[in-house]
Amino acid sequence: MHGFYNDSKFHMWRACIGTIWIDGKIDEKELSWINQRIESLNFTDEQKSILKNDVTSNINLPEILEKITDQKDRAFLAYQMRIIGHLDDQYTNSEKKLFKNWNEIVLKAVDLNYLEKLINNENNNSENLENKRSLFEKLLRE
Repeated sequence: MHGFYNDSKFHMWRACIGTIWIDGKIDEKELSWINQRIESLNFTDEQKSILKNDVTSNINLPEILEKITDQKDRAFLAYQMRIIGHLDDQYTNSEKKLFKNWNEIVLKAVDLNYLEKLINNENNNSENLENKRSLFEKLLRE
């Protein structure tokens, strides 16, 4: 399945939905956040259908994480997890612990030295970025 987003990046967005489900529910703010991304990002119709289905039923997050093969996608997921954790304004101690554990699992497969080198190389070619220091804007444009 290849649309504008390759399989790794697509599964990163699926993992974002799985992250929303960490507390066992999706509230209105979380639903609005993910639906906005599903509609505004350039997914294929098939990808959108899968994502919308994931929103209605909790997915197997460990299984989805295995499908995120690109280190940049995993790093971006770790960033998104921080955002998702605060969307519902109910960031409990038990959620903090769960997010910390999942964040460690996500980043375990990321070579931060490689990403730092990538960032440094791209900073020299960042004239087209609005925020020249934003790793995440750079990753989204790839």
